Amino acid sequence: MIAPLHPDLRKQLQKALLAARRVGEEGARAALRALAVDAARPHESMSAEERGLRLRIRAHGRQLGDARDRQSGVQEIGRLAHEVACEHWHRMLFARFLAETGLLVEPRSRVSVSLDECAELARETGATNLHGPTTVESTGRTPRRTSRGSGSGVGVVS
Repeated sequence: MIAPLHPDLRKQLQKALLAARRVGEEGARAALRALAVDAARPHESMSAEERGLRLRIRAHGRQLGDARDRQSGVQEIGRLAHEVACEHWHRMLFARFLAETGLLVEPRSRVSVSLDECAELARETGATNLHGPTTVESTGRTPRRTSRGSGSGVGVVS
């Protein structure tokens, strides 16, 4: 059995987690604002695809309880930012767990890779967002995570 953390270490961990949560939510808010999710109108420079994404994200925010002002069209993004930050946090923790346990693999070669090797592979394939969206696909008994788009994602050994 693992011994519990000393109270001082537990407080230090709690402070670090709360700080990480604040930073994650600030980053999520910045990303949502870049897509004008909170604004009444999309940015003029947005493509049709980006405008569609913006509308879908706004609809999801309303499902979460973020209110939209019917007069101005401005929408709250607090709950949406929290969900985005939590999803990103869990994705990073899952990737770290897979890497630390040797279960993170490059799907073509089926060779175990580290997070540094993932970053290198992403740079080689021209990926610009190393923490972007991922999909989970079933490969037998164990899931496989792959990056959307480039097709050179990372999976789990089955």
